[in-house]
Amino acid sequence: MKISSTVVVVAALLCLGEAAAVEPDNRKAAEELLTLTNAEQHLADMRAQIGQMMTAQLQSMNVPENMRDKLAHFHQQLMDIIFEELTFAKMKPAYVDIYSSTFTAKELSGLVSFYKGPVGRAYANKSPALMKRMMEVAQTKMQTLAPRIKKMNDDFIAELKKGPSPP
Repeated sequence: MKISSTVVVVAALLCLGEAAAVEPDNRKAAEELLTLTNAEQHLADMRAQIGQMMTAQLQSMNVPENMRDKLAHFHQQLMDIIFEELTFAKMKPAYVDIYSSTFTAKELSGLVSFYKGPVGRAYANKSPALMKRMMEVAQTKMQTLAPRIKKMNDDFIAELKKGPSPP
C-alpha cells in the first residue's frame, strides 16, 4: 500500500503543531525540573564518560606507531566536536521540549514537588554516583563480551569477503 506524500506531510505538520502547542507553564516547569535534577551536571558527567570511553577504545586499538600521532589528532578533533555540540546551552532547549511534551502540567508539577523534597533532593544528588556505578558495570560487561563480539565481527567480515552465496 502506497501512502501519498501529501498524507505524510499533513500528518507531520499535525504532529509538529501538537508539539508546538505545549503550554508555557509546561516549559517553565520543565526548566525548573532540569535545574532540580542537576541536568547540567549530568550532561557534563556524561560528556566526561564519553571522553573516557572513547580514549579507552582508541588506546585498545592496535595502531601502528607511525599512525599514533594522526590517531591522537583525530581523537582530539572528534572530542572537540562532541563537546562543542553537547553543551548544556545547546541541549537545554531540546530537553525542555522533551520534558514539556512528554509530561502533562500535573505530572511536571508533581515531579518538581518531589525533587524539591528531601527524598527527591537525595535522589538528584546521588544520581551521578549511581549512574557512574551503573556505567562501570556496563563497561565491565562489554569487556567480557569483547572477544565474542570480535569473533562475530571477524566471522562476518570473512563471510562478506567470500562474496554472495549462490542462489
